[in-house]
Amino acid sequence: MKKQLLSLALICAAGMTHAQAPAIQWEKSYGGSGYDEAHAIQQTADGGYIVAGRSSSDDGDITFPHGSSDYWVVKADNTGTLQWQKSLGGSNSNIARAIRQTSDGGYIVAGETNSNDGNVTGNHGNYDYWVVKLDNTGTLQWQKSLGGSGADAAYAIQQTTDGGYVIAGYTESNNGNVSGNHGSRDFWIARLDNAGTLQWQKSLGGSNIDEAYAIQQTSEGGYIVAGYTQSTDGDITGYHGTGDCWVVKLDNTGTMEWQKSLGGSSTETGQTIQQTTDGGYIVAGYTTSNNGDVTGNHGSNDYWVVKLDNTGTLQWQKSLGGSGNDVARAIQQTTDGGYIVTGSSNSNDDDVSSNQGGNDYWIVKLDNTGILQWEKSLGGSGADVAYAVQQTTDDGYIVAGYATSNNGDISNSHGGFDYWIVKLEPDVLLPLRLIAFNGSVQDDANLLEWQTADEENLAGFEITRSTDGKTFDKAGFVAADNTGGRHIYTFTDRKPLAGDNFYRLKMTDNDGKYTYSNVVTISTGITKGYSIIYPNPAKENFTLSIGDKSLLGTQVLLTDMKGTIIQSIKITGTLQEISLSGIASGNYLLQLAHGDMLKVVKE
Repeated sequence: MKKQLLSLALICAAGMTHAQAPAIQWEKSYGGSGYDEAHAIQQTADGGYIVAGRSSSDDGDITFPHGSSDYWVVKADNTGTLQWQKSLGGSNSNIARAIRQTSDGGYIVAGETNSNDGNVTGNHGNYDYWVVKLDNTGTLQWQKSLGGSGADAAYAIQQTTDGGYVIAGYTESNNGNVSGNHGSRDFWIARLDNAGTLQWQKSLGGSNIDEAYAIQQTSEGGYIVAGYTQSTDGDITGYHGTGDCWVVKLDNTGTMEWQKSLGGSSTETGQTIQQTTDGGYIVAGYTTSNNGDVTGNHGSNDYWVVKLDNTGTLQWQKSLGGSGNDVARAIQQTTDGGYIVTGSSNSNDDDVSSNQGGNDYWIVKLDNTGILQWEKSLGGSGADVAYAVQQTTDDGYIVAGYATSNNGDISNSHGGFDYWIVKLEPDVLLPLRLIAFNGSVQDDANLLEWQTADEENLAGFEITRSTDGKTFDKAGFVAADNTGGRHIYTFTDRKPLAGDNFYRLKMTDNDGKYTYSNVVTISTGITKGYSIIYPNPAKENFTLSIGDKSLLGTQVLLTDMKGTIIQSIKITGTLQEISLSGIASGNYLLQLAHGDMLKVVKE
């Protein structure tokens, strides 16, 4: 059955519209009375979770601590129940920042240590990269200290396709395992074999501070690295000012293929990076700029999400947040081609719909073009900061970080800082399959067409429209068929706005659950700032579409062809309805305040 709606309903008041965020399935606090901070989480092959970070506690869930702070590795089952935990380190400070399950079912952990006792041997002085290999029960198999006499800290590790490991972080050394340092602090990339033996290393950067926070092996065997730079020389070109997000592509031997400095005149970082299914890259961090590569900053720090193609060319970027401090620390491409992002926020405005107090976990779901689909703040009245997120095999999400709260969303705090693990339900899945959603220009209108299948208990489709891809207005509604087989629906927007029109479908079931389609963009060919009237010729009324917002509040004059004023109308909106009732058929002129004249034909 084919349904067609040929005219728009009255436009509703503007407002940001998001899909429903998934609910909390479960949450767990792990730790003791001290400082316990989770930095990394991964779903394991058995459906459970492995978590790593640091702990300064010697009570609660923690046993056999070694020093002022330890690597603390926690294995939980699929419901968050703790199965085992291990404290690793020496008598000084030991901080784990990354963990991955390995192909043998064990785990590889990386971070930093300034210990040289306990589990730690071979320290080179100050802080070293510390790499630990565990079996599937958490038993230590081997460990390596890597670095020089300066401070060296690892932030990311991944097992490579040959069974070895690649690590990224920063170095202040130029001796020991480190060579080629450019100055103050460099990106330091270390490549190990499967036993932890150093195969090669690369220092990347300039004479100032350069820190790598993320690395991934790419599909052709090279590596993509992201972090932060304050350098304007050495390996860095295109620096914008204060501090930039710096992305570096290496081949499989660590030779630089290309690099990109991204940002504006203030500070940007790349906290996380992933290769996307199209061969490009997605980067997330934060920005305090609103120029250069950055647009749309909401104030102070914003989440900054950047999509690059496979050569590092910027495809799109999004600033997300509110007037407070919003810092993204993790991003992952999701199975629908979009992205899940997490970090922390103390905002309670703009993109951030709520705040429990202090910093909250702030989880954001984007579509494949960066359009915000849903967002969710989690936490309590204290400081709650997320460091890691992953989509789980059930299409839900697992999030890890730390919490100081013991109210709101958080229960069973051990005191001080706890690991806080949150499992979210899968995204809202409606009883239908959206096969296609497309749009095209038809004469003076925009035609939308979509196809569905497997509808059940579906109420219908609200058509929403935007001129900026952010703020969507209701444009109409088409009821669902709710019968078997495939369905074709169309909607004709006979009052398109000037410039680009962004459309998406809000698909709602009879229980009130909803989700959104992808966004379709149609360019009307109408120049922004130019006003048009339609329909023309008209019968009883027509619409004046205002392209220049400076005309709002001014008077428009309808005259005959001799200039005699027939009526004067105050413009109150960008779509102004004007009546021709009681006016004889013929040609008329519409005179705008800035002098433009538009011809109107009354049928």
